[in-house]
Amino acid sequence: MVFQDFKNYQYMLPQIPGIMIHMQKKETRINFPNSKYDEIMKVISNSNEHVMAVAANFSTDSHLVCIQNDMANYQTQAINIQNKPRQVTGASFVVFNGALKASTGLIAKSSIVEDGVMVQIQPDMMAAFRQSLREMKDFRIPCGPVGDSEPEEVVIVKWIEETRKVNQGSSPLLAKFRPTCCSRGQTRAIRWTEVFFLESKEAIVQHLEPVDLSRLAETLATSCCVALVQHLDSLKESGMAIFALRVMVDAERVGYEAGSNGIALPASYMNSLDNEMIPVLHNAVSQFEDGPVIMELIFHIID
Repeated sequence: MVFQDFKNYQYMLPQIPGIMIHMQKKETRINFPNSKYDEIMKVISNSNEHVMAVAANFSTDSHLVCIQNDMANYQTQAINIQNKPRQVTGASFVVFNGALKASTGLIAKSSIVEDGVMVQIQPDMMAAFRQSLREMKDFRIPCGPVGDSEPEEVVIVKWIEETRKVNQGSSPLLAKFRPTCCSRGQTRAIRWTEVFFLESKEAIVQHLEPVDLSRLAETLATSCCVALVQHLDSLKESGMAIFALRVMVDAERVGYEAGSNGIALPASYMNSLDNEMIPVLHNAVSQFEDGPVIMELIFHIID
């Protein structure tokens, strides 16, 4: 595992709104928003000199997903959004690994790892890359054997003006983790792709770590996936391939809503959700007494 932490058995990727990773034939383009320079500098400061990793936003065209198959093995697939022809494929994270040895005979190497991208480069290039980020300069990484007239692939890190709406929500706490929940039914799978924190009081921000909210979001997502995995075919056939789950956790009231295309999910699905969601929500009330916490989770049903 790329991110295995043998002390704590977990690893959290920093997620900066606006970062996009797009792969196409012989080119991987990683866009860093100019407005997020300070946050990217924090990533550099908190990384060691050989490895730097950061999560990216979900692509609205096509995106890599990592799915566990019936043999308990993980495999990477690309999903198309809304049946659009695939122009580019998005990735959930990028790892820059500066430990590539000169003895490999490679300038650099780019490869898909689960639902992300690993870029292996030599130490000198890693130092130059980190310096280019500090100076807010674009950086080009040719991949392939040394001496080839043309690289096999090019990784381009580019600073851009932020133009697209990103997952910022209205809460002072943003999603600083990468959604990972995915469950497979007989013919389709359900994938949790995004989370928005819509509201949280300052009192919660003062005593909760981001990991507390991320753990709650992941628990809710897992419960939703378990509840609806048996209904994936009927949901997809009803035009509800993309749906949202909105949850409120407060000392005085707790509840949730689920819907797609501006319409609540039918009662048959809500009954299944109640069985899984209600115990989780009641347990969460004791942890978030200074609420409310309101979050919205987005799910995709994929073939």
